[in-house]
Amino acid sequence: MFKNVLATVIIIALLAHSNKATAVVNTDYCERDCSMEYQFFLKYSRQGSSIADMSLALMNYLGHGRDVNIALANRLLKRAAKANLPAAMYQLGYFLMYGMHMEQDEEKALSWFKKAARAGVIDGKTKVALLQKRISSGSKTMLLAQSSLLNDNNKNTSTQESGTSMETITVVAYFYWSHLLYTAEKQTCTHASCANQKSYQSHAIFPIIKLKGE
Repeated sequence: MFKNVLATVIIIALLAHSNKATAVVNTDYCERDCSMEYQFFLKYSRQGSSIADMSLALMNYLGHGRDVNIALANRLLKRAAKANLPAAMYQLGYFLMYGMHMEQDEEKALSWFKKAARAGVIDGKTKVALLQKRISSGSKTMLLAQSSLLNDNNKNTSTQESGTSMETITVVAYFYWSHLLYTAEKQTCTHASCANQKSYQSHAIFPIIKLKGE
């Protein structure tokens, strides 16, 4: 029910955005087919990296390096969010807000957006204000299946058809999964030399799945 999603995949930094957008296709995320990157993220995930968990979640949503697996992606995303990874908290809040890949729950979405905002995610504050206004007024965010955005096909971006759905991928700046492998590896480092290198989380840049045009 939740896997057929028309979405835009954008790259966001936790504290800043670029205004330059470049359309790409899935293979541009990796040097080959993303399977090697996926295996490395698995390794770092087993060592406790929330950055790896978030990366694996997104790769499962998008089918990068493996077949799409929404149930597994949801579990990984929630684990990364519970580990206080800012991008994961924002992404989970977004999915809960619109009922993307999971049941809609605006109260939980608001809670996660508040946590993301406190962690420095710029759009988190905007979503908090929006949800608080809607909840207090008794109105409700339109469910994904009801959204008119589902009929908005942008011909200027790369697309992939999947059953009755179409996923649109737009990337701000260039992005490769290998960029996150370095920060995931640093997150698992237990050597004394890594003690002063804990800024990795605030500098991690992730693809974020959002409704097209939102």
